[in-house]
Amino acid sequence: MLNRVLAALSITALVVGVAAWSQPDLASEDLWWHLASGRFIVEKLEIPAGDPFSHTATGAAWTNPEWLWQVTAHLVHRIGPDAVAWANLTVVVLTFLLIHFACLQLSGSWLASAVATALAAVASHAFIDVRPHLVTLLFTAAFLAVRERRWAPWIVPPLLLLWVNVHGGFIFGLGLAGLDALVRSLQSLRAGTGLPTARWIGVALGAVAVAVNPVGLHIYLLPFEPLGETLFQGLVEWAPAQMSLDFTTWAGRFGWMLLAVVASLWAARRQPYWLALAAVTLVMALLARRFIPLFAITGAPIVALGIARLVEAVEARFPASPHRQLGLALAALGLAVWSWQGVHFADAPLRRWTASEALPSGAVAYLSALPSPPRKLLNAYTWGGFISFTAPILPVFIDGRAGTVYDEQVIQDYFTLLSASEGWQRVMREREIDGVLLEPGMPLLNHLDRAGWFRYNPDPRSVLMLPLEGRGRPTNVQLLGDTADTWLSRGTRAFRQRKLGVARSALEQAVRLDPLQLYAYGMLMNVEALDGNPDGIALWLERGLRIYPRRANGLWSFAEVAYRLADDHDARVHALRQIRSNSPFVAEVDTEEVIAAIEEERRQRTMTRAPTGVGPK
Repeated sequence: MLNRVLAALSITALVVGVAAWSQPDLASEDLWWHLASGRFIVEKLEIPAGDPFSHTATGAAWTNPEWLWQVTAHLVHRIGPDAVAWANLTVVVLTFLLIHFACLQLSGSWLASAVATALAAVASHAFIDVRPHLVTLLFTAAFLAVRERRWAPWIVPPLLLLWVNVHGGFIFGLGLAGLDALVRSLQSLRAGTGLPTARWIGVALGAVAVAVNPVGLHIYLLPFEPLGETLFQGLVEWAPAQMSLDFTTWAGRFGWMLLAVVASLWAARRQPYWLALAAVTLVMALLARRFIPLFAITGAPIVALGIARLVEAVEARFPASPHRQLGLALAALGLAVWSWQGVHFADAPLRRWTASEALPSGAVAYLSALPSPPRKLLNAYTWGGFISFTAPILPVFIDGRAGTVYDEQVIQDYFTLLSASEGWQRVMREREIDGVLLEPGMPLLNHLDRAGWFRYNPDPRSVLMLPLEGRGRPTNVQLLGDTADTWLSRGTRAFRQRKLGVARSALEQAVRLDPLQLYAYGMLMNVEALDGNPDGIALWLERGLRIYPRRANGLWSFAEVAYRLADDHDARVHALRQIRSNSPFVAEVDTEEVIAAIEEERRQRTMTRAPTGVGPK
């Protein structure tokens, strides 16, 4: 009876704890073009062989292995947008439950398995966004959970048949089964027993099943396409993993997972499959950080085995009482419940999970409402999918499919335009660009200002520019009505005109209409900074952190800008020190270098202001 109670408590603690690590501080920009593709397939009843979303690669060949995931996600989204978040959470929890059972089969300990799985979930946290790649984690966990079953070879073909049509990670699934068959064969040869024929048949049938997809055998080339030479090869997710011991960062959690695996190798020395699998995924993770979750879930059973053997050694000298085991299980459950602070699933979970407050929703709504919207828009790379999904009448310049759809010339032209480098006017003419939607600060925007283009729908997230001849276009207020985006735009315009009272009222209205309007909090901090009210900066920072705790990095970044406007050096440095490098998909910034530069700037200003004869000699 006690064992059942302990098992139930361990599972409950695991589920609650794993779910608490959802909704990372991470944007899921790719979700939107996946949804747009799913909608296209459902409406047209065909899988597009050519690109249907852009004006730069119209009809270009597009191998789309995620089509089935896209259709499913679209149908779930039609139930309600937040249903997508709940479905994603289900996939995450199920993945780590299956890993828990794989750990349990190897270690025989509920407690050790729960600890190892929780550590794997924590190490994977920063990568758990809403994308098809989670299916690869789920199917990997499913295979590992049933690997020791006699019937395991026969689930390989149907598993790969489904896998190849939901995510390009199917090749890893084939490798899982192939490595299993290889290790068993080597063990059989050493023992002088028969080869595991069923395992090899399962692998062979799985390889055949992979060919059952819209492009047939060509799918085998897909996993190697990202390795080609493109200008997007430098995307941060393909950068090597970093390691630290700072548990508050993704690199620190990866570091601790790696240490746990290394510390448990002694216990797994007779487990060649798990050792080989962990070694392969570790190399993958070290080469490209996007593979860290694969290493985490495949290394978890080794960690569980190490913990279990350690616990056995301790209990051999200090026998554990049932009360101690029950206390540990209750403590684990309490810790799991405590970890839910900052997680909001009752309030707009999909928006929170996808960081959609950073998307140019107001500008895109304005464009799609125009009587004559642009025919050939230049858009930010990360916004292309969102535009295709929310405003299908607007063909995009580029989106998150990068080198899989767009050729090298499109990518080269994109960077030429963004940087306004030599030849950008020619590219604008040849591409017939009649609208621009980019992030603030892009060099091209200043050139367009001088060329007579006009800025519409201003807000802190995006800059929408249209040619001057369209100056008679309606305002965003006329088109969008009383929305949070409208008030954010109005407040931003008033702030830039230094009408602080008008800006404050408009931005407060934006927050009232949409408490998740993160950029409104940042603009309100700026208003208070220019109004000489440091308490106001702290107030809006605190409100934002209370409403949106998982966006602490963004809010503290806004605070740093506000304190810079307020010329409050100490508060600015404090804000910088609160920012953690929590995203493996954004280039890291050395905070200490930034602080050192600020200190030097302050020293120089102090010297400049020093009265004659008083400054340093």
